[in-house]
Amino acid sequence: WAYGGGVDNVVVTGTTPGSPVQTAVNTGAGDQQYLGPNATVNFYDPNTGDVMCTIENLTGHDYGCTTVEVDRAGTGSTGFVNPQANTYLHDKSFKVTPTNNNASGSYTITLYYTDAEVMGWEAATGEVRANAFIHKTDGANQVMDVTTDNPGGVPITSMGATATTGTGYVTYAATFGNGFSGFGVGIDVSPLPVELAEFKGKHVQGQGNLLNWTTATEENSSHFEIERSFNGVDFEKIGTVQGQGNSAASFDYDFMDRNFREGINYYRLRMVDLDETFEYSSIVAIDVAKEGGITLVPNPIKGRGQIIFDIPLSGNGTLKIFDVTGKVVLEQNFELNATTNLEVDLSSLTSGIYFARFENQGNVYGSKVVKE
Repeated sequence: WAYGGGVDNVVVTGTTPGSPVQTAVNTGAGDQQYLGPNATVNFYDPNTGDVMCTIENLTGHDYGCTTVEVDRAGTGSTGFVNPQANTYLHDKSFKVTPTNNNASGSYTITLYYTDAEVMGWEAATGEVRANAFIHKTDGANQVMDVTTDNPGGVPITSMGATATTGTGYVTYAATFGNGFSGFGVGIDVSPLPVELAEFKGKHVQGQGNLLNWTTATEENSSHFEIERSFNGVDFEKIGTVQGQGNSAASFDYDFMDRNFREGINYYRLRMVDLDETFEYSSIVAIDVAKEGGITLVPNPIKGRGQIIFDIPLSGNGTLKIFDVTGKVVLEQNFELNATTNLEVDLSSLTSGIYFARFENQGNVYGSKVVKE
């Protein structure tokens, strides 16, 4: 495409767009048209003739030869800046590339979708077209450069869209005040209250399961709720740590779970905003091997038995018996000496599997117990 320099006040228009609508990716083979000062231009796929979008230039800026492409296609939804499924975008997205971009330009862009593309998105997200926003990536980035794994990597501009339903198609229109780049349609997405840089955990012998996490930034962050599961599916809250509110600097947090269980313990963070919206972190699994130190005999046990120490202990100690949900169902305190075996009575417990934890001078020793 080429046009002569010095051309002013040229307005290029097409016929009023309608169906059919372009649904296939045409990257590298999109429509190229001249977008001059105060022009309104319709963009069609050059091979199919199907409509993609309409751009109305609201200023005297000359964008020159401008290319419009469909860079992603589909009839469902695709993740964007927020991992919650209702905030996902329509699968189909666009890229607009002018010869002379304008970072402070003003234009109205109208994007075309088929009924199938819109209804597929509504079914996947539970949202409706009337609540739609057009999201624009800043700079030369495409919408597909923004993912739930990289929510802050690409700045975006979001504008409320006017949705109009035609025969077999839906249009979304919004006005922007910056340059062209990538465009997609979803709902309003607020930034995550927390940008989590790292979440990890490990077992500390004699202490518990230590969780550590680092935030890169926090915006209106209220607190973190630590949740634990023993099967990786059913989680329960076991603690709370306050957030920083607003912080552009990284911050380190930690939490010690002393009521862990032998075997695999699963953890996740519920990151809560000041307005009580929340997001979940990824799940961290800590595999706790048997700690030893004590043995309950007999095992299985019907009622009374003994704690046999594999190592010498002294001072005061506390025995805690946990059920399979992690609840303390029995607790006894003891005075120890190096040769003492302690009498225990589990007759009040129902039949099942339990976990014994013996705490002594900051150390924790564990054993699995079967109650007949």
